[in-house]
Amino acid sequence: MKNLSKVSFTGLDAQTDVVLAVELAKFCSVNVEYGLLASHHSAGNQNRYMEIATLKDVAAYLIDCDVEVVLHVCGIWSRWLMKICSVRTRG
Repeated sequence: MKNLSKVSFTGLDAQTDVVLAVELAKFCSVNVEYGLLASHHSAGNQNRYMEIATLKDVAAYLIDCDVEVVLHVCGIWSRWLMKICSVRTRG
């Protein structure tokens, strides 16, 4: 069996201690990435969806600390991106 190469923590929110998250990422023997949820409708309204300004700040901080960040695009933004991508791939 191969060893685990990456761990993804998805759904960091505005209450997450990002300094501690960076420490955890640096401590782990495998690569750690943090998934941030982005939603037009839910931004700032639900626990897992930060205000957009907060999401940008958290992502920038993690990236500046050399921690991998993945953006999970949800809801209408996801549907919009899928539509744009399907139009571009069809020519």
